[in-house]
Amino acid sequence: MEAWLSADLPTGYAVLRQATELDFAFVGAVEEAVGADAGHPWTVDQHRTVADRDDGAHLIATIGNEAIGFVLLTDKSGPSGDIELRRLLVEGRAQNVYQMAVLAVMDLCFSDWFANRLWVDCTNCDANLLPALHRAGFARDGASDASGDAAGRVRLLSMLASVYVRRWDAYRALRRIFAQ
Repeated sequence: MEAWLSADLPTGYAVLRQATELDFAFVGAVEEAVGADAGHPWTVDQHRTVADRDDGAHLIATIGNEAIGFVLLTDKSGPSGDIELRRLLVEGRAQNVYQMAVLAVMDLCFSDWFANRLWVDCTNCDANLLPALHRAGFARDGASDASGDAAGRVRLLSMLASVYVRRWDAYRALRRIFAQ
C-alpha cells in the first residue's frame, strides 16, 4: 500500500456541507455523469431516503465554494462508532480531487464525530475512489459472503481511528489553512 508523504498532500482542501433540497439537481447530474460508470447510478429518491435517515448524512463536497461532488454517510449515530461511507462521487474524476474529498470525510468522521472506524463496501465503488482510499490508509477489512460463493464476495475497506490519528491528524491543521 502506497502512503502519501507530506510532499504528496493535495494542495487544496475539500469542504463538506450539508446538502439542501436545491442540491439534488446537482446530485442527479453527478449520478448521470459519473455514477453510470461506477456500475449502478442511484436515483434522486434513493439519495433523499439516505438524507432523511436519522443516522445518515448527505453532504456536498466543495472546493473554493464550487460543488465538486457528494458524500453519503450512514450509521453515524450507532453505538459501535462505526460509520459507513455509503457513496462518494466527484466530478472531474482527477485523482487529487478524490484524495481531497476522502481526507475531508476522514476529518469529519474521526475528528468531529469521533468515529471508531470508517468503512466502505467497494463492490460498486467508482474506480477512481479505490486508489484514493488505499493511499489514505484504508485496509482490507474482510469479505461478506452474501451469495455463498467466493466469486460473489463483497470487498470491504476500513480505517480505524488510531490509524487516522497516527497518519493524518497532524496534517489536519494544514488542510484547514488550505481551505481558507
